[in-house]
Amino acid sequence: MAEALAAAQGKLAAVEATLGEAQRAREQKATQERTLQKQVEELRAALAAERGAQAEEAKELDRLLTRKTLLLAKVDELGLGFGWVTVSQPNPNLTLT
Repeated sequence: MAEALAAAQGKLAAVEATLGEAQRAREQKATQERTLQKQVEELRAALAAERGAQAEEAKELDRLLTRKTLLLAKVDELGLGFGWVTVSQPNPNLTLT
């Protein structure tokens, strides 16, 4: 009887050790998942910020290109009547401020 009790206690200790290892592994995995989820959220936020910045840059570029087109049209309009200014091709060195 004492041997059976000792054997049962040994099995119980082994099961407790296995259970403890499984719980530690599960906690470690949960910690890793939380860390990865936080990284994903940070990357999503950075991506959203980058997309916002690109959208603002696109708006500014569109505004500048529209202004350039209007100014070139004005130059053509004014230049045609006077004969002293002609613009057939945009000047790549011309900058608008």
